[in-house]
Amino acid sequence: MLAAVIVIAVLVSGIVIYGVFIEPYNIHVNRVILKNSNLKQGESLTVLHLSDLHLRRYGRREVRLTELLSSINPDLILISGDFIEDIENPNRYKKLFDNFNSKFGVFGVLGNNDYGLNKNTKRVKKIQNFLERMRVEILRNSSIMVGNGFRIIGLDDPHKGYDNLSLSFNEVEESDRLRIVIAHSPETLDFILSRRPDLVLTGHTHGGQISFPLIGPVFLNIKKGFRIKTGLNYFNNIPVYQSSGIGITMLPVRLNCKPEITLITLEN
Repeated sequence: MLAAVIVIAVLVSGIVIYGVFIEPYNIHVNRVILKNSNLKQGESLTVLHLSDLHLRRYGRREVRLTELLSSINPDLILISGDFIEDIENPNRYKKLFDNFNSKFGVFGVLGNNDYGLNKNTKRVKKIQNFLERMRVEILRNSSIMVGNGFRIIGLDDPHKGYDNLSLSFNEVEESDRLRIVIAHSPETLDFILSRRPDLVLTGHTHGGQISFPLIGPVFLNIKKGFRIKTGLNYFNNIPVYQSSGIGITMLPVRLNCKPEITLITLEN
């Protein structure tokens, strides 16, 4: 009996140590290839998707992310919100953002944590000003054309209801060759899909941070809409990538839910 108790205690301790001190820092690169007939034969577009950085300091996780970014040169970097927790000394994150290099630029949307508890306008302005200095363009219910007819559409945070789908798609044109939507949360995915984009990138859920075999994620923090699995999903033949994110919130743990960045290659 005592031996069994000791074994269980050791196993539980090992799981806790792994979930707190190892897995949260083990960022992996997930590579996805998607076919799209709107691209010409031999043409491709590489998109690096990041989500939920939740920056508090420049520590082990940020060092690892900087190393990964320095070795990847995509055509586009798209970030689906929740950038910064502690904005009081943003220059501590500069080394990380200095490694955000891409051919067509870096674009993102704000997440619920970027707004704080009660849409703190001073906090949002500080975050957005810093990101602009770091050459990250925030799309707030707007879109931008890059490259050879590639439109990036950014919805403001759906989790707190700041998204405006009509406004976001206001400048979409028939001549757009490719339409990629960034939304912090998948909670308004039904409305996004009705506009028939070529790719949707979302975050917010962290994959649950703790995910049990067979049971799945413990808590996805979604108020409305349907549950979505982490990774690549297809809805009406539209690819939707739900990122498990990079950072952590609430509990300082990840278990069976590694942090990730995703390199998506769109090709004919």
